Amino acid sequence: VPNSVTSCNRHTSKDSGNSTNTTTQTQTRKTTPVDRKIESTSHIIVKHAYMAAGISTDVVQAILRSRKDVTYSQYDTYITQWFSFCRQRQVDSISISVTDVLDFFQLTLEQRQLGFSAMMTLRAALNALFEATDCTVLQSPHISRYFQGLGHMLPRRSKYSQVWDPQLVLNFLKSWSPASKLSLSQLTMKTLLLALLMTGQRVQTMWALDTEHMNIGASHITFEVRDSLKHTKRHNTTVKFSAFPADCRLCVVTYIKHYLKRTNPTRYSRFLFLITQKPFTRASRATLSRRTKFILHKAGISTEFGSHSTRAAVSSAAFDAGVPVQTI
Repeated sequence: VPNSVTSCNRHTSKDSGNSTNTTTQTQTRKTTPVDRKIESTSHIIVKHAYMAAGISTDVVQAILRSRKDVTYSQYDTYITQWFSFCRQRQVDSISISVTDVLDFFQLTLEQRQLGFSAMMTLRAALNALFEATDCTVLQSPHISRYFQGLGHMLPRRSKYSQVWDPQLVLNFLKSWSPASKLSLSQLTMKTLLLALLMTGQRVQTMWALDTEHMNIGASHITFEVRDSLKHTKRHNTTVKFSAFPADCRLCVVTYIKHYLKRTNPTRYSRFLFLITQKPFTRASRATLSRRTKFILHKAGISTEFGSHSTRAAVSSAAFDAGVPVQTI
């Protein structure tokens, strides 16, 4: 398993390089190709660990689906650090002692100044690897007591101690109108921000919006999200955008329709949000996050706030306005 880290990174880079060629070829016909899926490093390592234990490929695939792709992505850094730690200690990464695991936890805590939530993610990352080989070291009472102690020692704080006023961003977005006068980049960013502010959804949800599962009405647009999202236990989540006739400059339905019309001649992906330059493929989650932060900063929001802060800002504003918690 440790030797698979290098080969995994090599295969991942190879897939990334080939994805451009695949996209270019599909542009010769107007279709909606399925995006190539690139496995994370931790996903490949855990898969190889299960297969090395003699478990069939079909069973391994079912086991791996018990965790979401974004979860494996969160594990990448920690599993890579674990193998580095084992090489330095010259110990086996699987047949490991409780003492070595505790030393790794403490070293990572001190070097990276992690909070309790991050330490729990670190523990879960090792558990994903160890359970593939029936290693029970993490079930030691010493490790349980260690994390109980961390729970008392490390403060559990929310990421943001305060939220920004959504009205600041809405006022800025009003200045970007009408839609016909905006550049494609501006139209994309405004549509994205309106979608986030009007629904309180995550950037991941915006990334998953699929035009093949879209229903456009006179006063609303609905998407059936069939991807497995971070906050859903099952597939199929419905996202509804309602029109705002009181001010067309802030009507998310109007801007989604404009965006679809503008991108239709060069649309070769079935997903809603695209990159703004050739080959106009599906925008990544990182790209959507950068676009969101760009608008926040242009609107005067502090740079300490990231794209995920839109959820807290919108939810807080709705609560202060008297919207029922059930509705929020």
